[in-house]
Amino acid sequence: MKHIAFLLALLLPFSISAASYSDIMNVAEEMSIEEKNAAISYESSLLSASLLDKEDEMGYSVSLRAEPFQYDDAISITALDASFIFPDEDTEISASIPFDVKYSGKGALLHPSLSLSHRFDWAHDDKRLSSLEAEYARFTAQENYDRAISSFRKNMISLMIALLENERDMKEAEETLSDLKKDFSDSVYLRTVTEGTVLYKELELLISRAEGSLSALKEEREYLEWRYTSYTGFEWDGVDDIPDAVFPSLEGESPSVKEAYYEMEIASEEYLVEKSRIKPLNLTLGGDVSSTVGIGELISSSAEENLKADLSLALNTDEWNVEVSGGGSWDRNYSFTPSLSIGAVWSRNTEKDSDTVTLKRLMNDALSASNGYQKALIDDYDEKESLLSSILSWKRSYADAEDECAYRRAMLEYQEELYKRGLGTEEDLSDASLEAEAAEYDLKIAKLNGLSLMLDALEYV
Repeated sequence: MKHIAFLLALLLPFSISAASYSDIMNVAEEMSIEEKNAAISYESSLLSASLLDKEDEMGYSVSLRAEPFQYDDAISITALDASFIFPDEDTEISASIPFDVKYSGKGALLHPSLSLSHRFDWAHDDKRLSSLEAEYARFTAQENYDRAISSFRKNMISLMIALLENERDMKEAEETLSDLKKDFSDSVYLRTVTEGTVLYKELELLISRAEGSLSALKEEREYLEWRYTSYTGFEWDGVDDIPDAVFPSLEGESPSVKEAYYEMEIASEEYLVEKSRIKPLNLTLGGDVSSTVGIGELISSSAEENLKADLSLALNTDEWNVEVSGGGSWDRNYSFTPSLSIGAVWSRNTEKDSDTVTLKRLMNDALSASNGYQKALIDDYDEKESLLSSILSWKRSYADAEDECAYRRAMLEYQEELYKRGLGTEEDLSDASLEAEAAEYDLKIAKLNGLSLMLDALEYV
């Protein structure tokens, strides 16, 4: 075994034909069902979110109704209406111009009208709640997608680390087994160990354990290689060109804090909206103008040619509805007739107890969400402190791995020089080669651990 390692050290010291890290990741992500499902889920979530914050549009309607066979060969348009509701849903304008027209075209009777209403609502509306829910839905969609991608990449990194550790451990196990067999063979040949003695059996046990360990590592390797092939579509041949870990700044709010903030704000808005529903407070101001105008032969058909105007006020609270309207009309002789109407309705909400319970529950939810937000801030600080400590610890261990690798390379070069001069042994050169190769594995593993830690840090920004 040492002769084989010695030849490898001379011909191809630790040069492994391997795919680059970026190529492995790109292929794995293209083949990943998890990433494809995450992308589909992300798109669906964004579509759902877009429905939550869809901008209100102007609403309008037009209606027409006609009665073609009326008195005195006239056609009657009994309804020609148009109404417009503004995006705030508090302002509405409607107009109507029903009329009667003789088929001869010598007369017409018009009934134009116009109305306008606007509601002043001093209660809390649900517009901010809808906006928050849409923002939260988009945030959650993005966060779930990012976490799914990060999780897949960390799984791939863990798989590559496991493969590298397995390769390193197998080489060490093979070296250990080779040494044990050589020591056993030399001891038997030199008669320092006799068959049947305790020492003889101990050496056999050590060899058996080493063979068992190597067999377990080979089985583990088969499983790891199978997993790698299922992810990438090609066989494992090592990994090269591993990029350096670049850690982001951990300042600012992390996603967990933002999530807690949305939950706090939404809970608060739900309480305010429900409170406004139970205890409304709004004033509706309205105005109406209508007239009857006769033209030509239909002037006499109208009992009177008038103009009518009204102004109304309606106050709505949780127990009272008060309406006041006033105005008047002018007849054909311009005589004015005033009008005034006052109405009030008092009603007690029979669901008062359940409403009180509902408001109390929503208030508790809002307080709990507020406490959750404060806790999220504290937890975020602690988690970032722990992550920063892990990053510093990794940087130290990576620096140690670099130093160890440089040292083992230098020792290998030194042993090669001694061997060329005839001052070193084949065994010393083989050991130096294996130690340098193990250091190379450890450096790659450390780099991959840094990339995994970097992905952890990216989840906080």
